[in-house]
Amino acid sequence: MDDPRRTGGIGRARAGLSFIELMICVVIMATALVALLGNMYPLHMAHEANREKSKAMEVVAAMAERLQGAQWHSLGGSDQPWSWHRRENPDPSSGNPPLREDSPDPDHNLIEQGIINQRTGLEELELHLEYMKMDLAEVLNSQHSWNRHRDEATYILPEDPDVLDLQEEEEAIIFRILVTWRSRDGGSRRHEVVMARRK
Repeated sequence: MDDPRRTGGIGRARAGLSFIELMICVVIMATALVALLGNMYPLHMAHEANREKSKAMEVVAAMAERLQGAQWHSLGGSDQPWSWHRRENPDPSSGNPPLREDSPDPDHNLIEQGIINQRTGLEELELHLEYMKMDLAEVLNSQHSWNRHRDEATYILPEDPDVLDLQEEEEAIIFRILVTWRSRDGGSRRHEVVMARRK
């Protein structure tokens, strides 16, 4: 017959071993949880960045569709504020400001002009639309040449809607649609599309 004192001793030893194993499991799980939580913020920021880029692409696509569907002679004219030439670096004397969601002037408001039908959630969202002559395509061979030549006066059409008249343009026009915004991570972001259209 077993000695009860010895049996009790074995039971306590087993209980102690189970408790140690439990503590080891808790430490391992806590370490894994800390590592997981450490990855949550970068994952969240990556998700936000993708969401912001998707919204910006929607705005650019809406503008591109509108440009393709509009009557040629009306583009950039004084009675079509949504299509005004809005350069990233406008001429201080005749340039137009970018379209914004929160602009108090309906001529410069993205929602009032029908490009979007509700706020995007992008902070400091601005939309620029630039008109350039097709001659620019002849000197382009890289991103560097695009960055260098696109602001040259030779290739830029007038910014003043009372002066810009596409009826006189026989060649296709290059349109640059640029959206800029401030990301939730504090950085400045941009998305642009370059397209061409002819009469």
